[in-house]
Amino acid sequence: MYICYTCAYIMGCNMKTGLCLGAGGVKGFVHLGVLTFLQEEDIEFDFVSGCSIGSIIGGLYSLGFTPKDMVKEIIKVGFDNPQKLLYYRFTPQSISEILKGITDNKSFSDTLKPFKCVGVEMYSGKEVVFSSGNLADCMTASSAIPPYLRPYKIGKTVYVDGAFLNSVPADVLKDMGADKILSVNLSYGRPFNYGNKSNLDKFYPKNKVPASEVTHQCYNFSDVVIEPDLREFKAFSLTNLDDLFYIGYNYAKKIKDKLLIFKK
Repeated sequence: MYICYTCAYIMGCNMKTGLCLGAGGVKGFVHLGVLTFLQEEDIEFDFVSGCSIGSIIGGLYSLGFTPKDMVKEIIKVGFDNPQKLLYYRFTPQSISEILKGITDNKSFSDTLKPFKCVGVEMYSGKEVVFSSGNLADCMTASSAIPPYLRPYKIGKTVYVDGAFLNSVPADVLKDMGADKILSVNLSYGRPFNYGNKSNLDKFYPKNKVPASEVTHQCYNFSDVVIEPDLREFKAFSLTNLDDLFYIGYNYAKKIKDKLLIFKK
């Protein structure tokens, strides 16, 4: 019996956990609510992955930013301001420059936790996992969702939002070595990319991004999924930020017992 308990203890200590934050525009305030609850419960993760807004929040989290730090930065740069958001929409370099300022121009190698995010090559239709290079550039590419934000070019390749193919990239965490994975899905009830694909085809008809189901990786690889029903909220509406934060916080609080498997 002693050996069994010892083995269980060792296995628990060696367990690697992963946190995946999904796409969803300003509905990403749900992520901040979830992260706030996790912080209160002293639940940390070994690996982080993200897509779109989840790539931005996940990247900052991997650098050591707290949810409170992130809210301060959002207010500072004006992401909570409709006029500022409209300005960023029509100036594609602004998002990357703002993010470079927030991240102090850091790279993936500078993160405190291993972090990866996903994007899509617009003219090949292939998913790309970003794991090296400038964080802000890759976060911008992962978040480029026409018509709200334009495709983003890194080197010679043009990228669009990772949500076109993999909105909750839990599979990335499994490849990184995570044994237990918590995912936050902001697209409950909307498993396909049809609406986003229609917009992309309208503005960039030569794209090769396929119509597809984009949340299956979340369900196939996650041990716990936080997925409040957000269908009444718009991805780029700034009128319900506080509501979204508390939806995330209260959902996490409601399933606290399930989240304890991630606590070491």
